[in-house]
Amino acid sequence: MNTVFERIDLSEVQFTVELLRTVPSSVARRFLLVPVSLRAGCLVVAVPDPGRPGFVHELFVALGREVEVRAADRELLSYFVTRFYNDKETL
Repeated sequence: MNTVFERIDLSEVQFTVELLRTVPSSVARRFLLVPVSLRAGCLVVAVPDPGRPGFVHELFVALGREVEVRAADRELLSYFVTRFYNDKETL
């Protein structure tokens, strides 16, 4: 059974410092993800391949919070991860 994940256009996301700080740079780089919103304590993140088995659980363990995933363009994700998450652990 194939699950269809909602796609998100990263050019329409309003990235704030507070939002970006919800994900450590090491996690953003490791999983090639960016946070796109925070809803009732659940972090919504954009990733290139959200359907990988066990992926949401891996993110839950890495981030220590409930996570929802959205699909996004790999090239745009790479651009935003490089732009927002350099070698420093905090913004």
